[in-house]
Amino acid sequence: MKTFITTLIVIVLILFGLIGGFFAGKASKNIETIDNFSISLHQVQDEMRVLQSNFSTLTTELAKKTGIIFQQSNFDLEAALAKTDALIQQGELAKAALYFSNALAQSPNRFQTIEHYQQTVLAYCQQLNQQGDYETVLNILVDMDNFLRIQAMEIKPQFIDKLEKILTEIADFRQTVETASITRNNEGTLKFVHELTNNSGQLLKQQPKLDIPNITEYLEKLKDNLLTLQSIDTSIFQKNELVTLNNITKQLSDKIASVEPQLAVIQKQSMVSEFVQQINTLLKKVKAESTESPLILYYLTLIDSLLNQFVLIAPDTQEMQLQLVNFSKELELVKENLAKAHSQAVWHDIDKLISTQLVIDKDSKAQDAIVKLVQLRQLFAEKANGLTSLEFLEKAKALRDQIEKTMVDWQNKQADNYNQFAIKRIKNLYDSYKNQLGVNTDEEIVYNATIELLGLIDTRYLSTPAMTAYNEVFGKFYAELGDEQKISLSSEMTLKQKKPLTDF
Repeated sequence: MKTFITTLIVIVLILFGLIGGFFAGKASKNIETIDNFSISLHQVQDEMRVLQSNFSTLTTELAKKTGIIFQQSNFDLEAALAKTDALIQQGELAKAALYFSNALAQSPNRFQTIEHYQQTVLAYCQQLNQQGDYETVLNILVDMDNFLRIQAMEIKPQFIDKLEKILTEIADFRQTVETASITRNNEGTLKFVHELTNNSGQLLKQQPKLDIPNITEYLEKLKDNLLTLQSIDTSIFQKNELVTLNNITKQLSDKIASVEPQLAVIQKQSMVSEFVQQINTLLKKVKAESTESPLILYYLTLIDSLLNQFVLIAPDTQEMQLQLVNFSKELELVKENLAKAHSQAVWHDIDKLISTQLVIDKDSKAQDAIVKLVQLRQLFAEKANGLTSLEFLEKAKALRDQIEKTMVDWQNKQADNYNQFAIKRIKNLYDSYKNQLGVNTDEEIVYNATIELLGLIDTRYLSTPAMTAYNEVFGKFYAELGDEQKISLSSEMTLKQKKPLTDF
């Protein structure tokens, strides 16, 4: 039984600890605000009443069943309220709320306890008000008003009038604080605007140096002042003050509109000068590098890029146009000299290669010559890709034409050799077996001779005269065969392996 009672007391203590933690977490930096103050107190009171009721019921039941009477400890309300008052004076409202919650839950005279706490908090608010901490005062008064209104449901009816009087007192004090806060804010705003207009007037009289850093800084100050003035609530100003404010605002706006173009011109001039300097520096580097240096192409690419940008930003003046023309001429001359030097080296390798491989013995096999020329043409094409000078490109074109002509000559010779091979076999068939034409034909001899002598010939490679001879002789011997042999001969002639052109 003692364990049960002890457990119940622990639950009550835990509840107080949670309440204290809630208020302690809400209070910081001299009580900037007390959120949901009244609602939290009301919830605490309800929970305390439930616990008291449950505890009372349990103790009564215990007394009936066991005869054990649980003696409640004497609660010192005055000591609890004194502790609360001290904490409030120290500015520890969160902790004070914890003690007050405990006192209110055990107070036999609820309204007097509430009234005491309210007066103490109100006195503390008056101190804060005298110190000028209006925001904290207003936050506390709002929470106190909400809390007291909720208490109307809990207190006895005879205290309602007193509660209304307290609420009126709080409302009046709140109005006083709000008025003081607005007055101070307005005074601060007026003072700030006065200082800002004076500062703007001095700023408008300044003549900054005509360079990018000074102009940029000056323009930023103008814009900052203008934006600040435009964001101010002008409802608190007198008519003459509004006129002054509007005049300063217009002057700042006009000044910004005149300074921005100046800055743009200076920035453009600076960019042009920087481009000119960069291009000149890169041109010097190009001339100083060896023609074989891999940096040459990198420098030239940068110069081209800078010139393209330079054209876009340079002012349309005769001086700038002349500068662009000079840069373009100098760049083209550098490129031409580099291309010529590079092409000279490439051409030296090509010329050495061609002079040793283009000349082919006339008695060589045509196919061997063609294969060699194809390889030579491929190698030439690869090396010729490195030529950039117009002079050497023209030489390369002439050399390429020479290679192509030589290849065509060997291809024609190869075709002639194949036709000679075909004519020889056609003539051999006719001369050797013409006695089989007409009467007394041995069809088997004609069949085999035709396959043997004409079957190797690939008619795709025959010239028109050779093809005519082939068709004429083949037709004569083909006519001597019977229908079955003709079909068989056509089939075998088609399937027979042909003599390839590459054999010649």
